[in-house]
Amino acid sequence: MNKSVLYVTIPGACVHQEHGRLRVTKGKELLQEARIFDIERVVIVGGSAGVTSTAATALMEAGIECAFLSSTGTFRGFLAPAKSRGAAVRLAQMAAYTDPTRRLELAQKLVVRKIKNSSTLLSRYTRNHPERVFKREQDRLFAAQHAARNATSVESLMGFEGEAAAAYFSAFGQMLGGGFRFTERSRRPPRDPANSLLSFGYTLLTSEMTGAVVAAGLDPAIGMLHSLDEGRPSLALDLMEPFRSAVVDRLVLHIANNRMLSPLDDFTQDASNGPRLTDPARRKFLLAYEERMTEPFRPQKSGSATCLRDRLRREATSFAVALRDNKPFRPFALP
Repeated sequence: MNKSVLYVTIPGACVHQEHGRLRVTKGKELLQEARIFDIERVVIVGGSAGVTSTAATALMEAGIECAFLSSTGTFRGFLAPAKSRGAAVRLAQMAAYTDPTRRLELAQKLVVRKIKNSSTLLSRYTRNHPERVFKREQDRLFAAQHAARNATSVESLMGFEGEAAAAYFSAFGQMLGGGFRFTERSRRPPRDPANSLLSFGYTLLTSEMTGAVVAAGLDPAIGMLHSLDEGRPSLALDLMEPFRSAVVDRLVLHIANNRMLSPLDDFTQDASNGPRLTDPARRKFLLAYEERMTEPFRPQKSGSATCLRDRLRREATSFAVALRDNKPFRPFALP
């Protein structure tokens, strides 16, 4: 049976637990209701929405994580069920982090795969839109990929990843339709609606990967590519790199090019946070995100059906096994 993610987006809403069911209410109004058995994750969006201690306890006992995002999509943290296992994996993770050779090897795998997936997305777009030619961008991606393979430090590797991202996003803006405009990637705050969608999507992906990392017995703060930074889930950011184009970038292109959202009607302008999705538009985006994450597909080298959410979780588990058993790690390839 497929389980679902419960998103709580209404300001002032609260999640309660009664007799094995989660009830989302605002005042005396019942907004949503579901059996805990049918939920695999809870996402609270907005600072004024919340969850009671009784509901939080029930979620932890059921092994269900609860993520908290700001109204603009910033990942704030999450509640995760306590786990007693994973000590050996975390020791191996620390050993890899402190071993310059092993750390660089793992970081290179992630960056090279991210660049490959970005290039694959551009190639597939041009097959359906032969009027678009991205030769210059593809050449830059190929050069960055080659340089990343031969990087001699994590710092230089980050530089090559940045060069690849600049080339990729130069093409990304040309693929966007529906009135969306995009010239370059901007964050904190995003300067336009397209960047706002990307940031929100990446935040959702970060929260999911952080949960997957913890469930695999790993420490989300100790990454191989992203450096240690207080409060940042560096390993989750590492492992989600190959997923960015497959999940969020394709989703934003789908939403924009099918005019599911309007850059004029579905955003409000905030002086501090840039363009923000309206509440109805945010719910549309979340629905499309869920469809993207749960859509079944068959990997090229496997006959068994899966979905992006399952692959994301398996990515964290595979990484943990590679660390623990000192084996090669093969990151996610765009299906």
